[in-house]
Amino acid sequence: ILRTLITSPKFPCTSPYLLIIVHSAVANAKARVAVRNTWANKKNLYFKYFKSLNKTIEVAFILGKSKNKTLNNLILDENSVHGDIIQEDFVDTYNNLTIKSMMMLKWVITKCRRATFIMKTDDDVFVNIPVLMRALKTSNTCTFQTICSGKKNYPNFIAGHGYIMSSDVGLILYKTALTTPFIHMENVYLTGICAKKANLSHITYPDFEYWYPPFLVKFLFTGPGNSIIVHCEDIFEMHKIWNELNYNNIVSFLHLT
Repeated sequence: ILRTLITSPKFPCTSPYLLIIVHSAVANAKARVAVRNTWANKKNLYFKYFKSLNKTIEVAFILGKSKNKTLNNLILDENSVHGDIIQEDFVDTYNNLTIKSMMMLKWVITKCRRATFIMKTDDDVFVNIPVLMRALKTSNTCTFQTICSGKKNYPNFIAGHGYIMSSDVGLILYKTALTTPFIHMENVYLTGICAKKANLSHITYPDFEYWYPPFLVKFLFTGPGNSIIVHCEDIFEMHKIWNELNYNNIVSFLHLT
């Protein structure tokens, strides 16, 4: 059983409505800064608005460890400033992504079990919080995102760049995974193989779209930015989306909720 190296001081949390776990890597400090300064900035209007409705949103980053001790020490410093990092005791590599997702679920059910919803996303994804919160009004217990057709005889699974589940589903998936042989494709494993084994179903939400540039225009200007997530080519793209959404949608924000 792996151990937790770093846990944010703000956790264990009480009972957030939405807990967003951003999968990151030790070396991705600039990406985490971009996330904190844009859609995950607690000073944003929507964080305050939803908190007033008793629907608190919390954001944390989860990562493994590097073989570079200097980088690991920088993570300690980063967490002492921001208090939003979870680091687990495994080497952070592509082939260990399934371990990272398992550790995410383990951490949630031990440290923040009373969260209503859990979202998994990556540090190169922009999350449109107001549209996401609107989507959660119509959901309850199942994982949802764009469903991918199973390949190589795998069951249908959810694209790994972003998906949402209720906390009870997270517990079921974790317990199921403990008795299911690992494969390195974390989204196929967790939301496909384990979900099927546990008889969990998927929900496709129409606005849970995953746009790459050049589809950025659709994300920004279809209504008040109707897509929930968009992949960013770099941190400048993330800031561009954030600036455009704020400039164009500050007046129409409440209409999204």
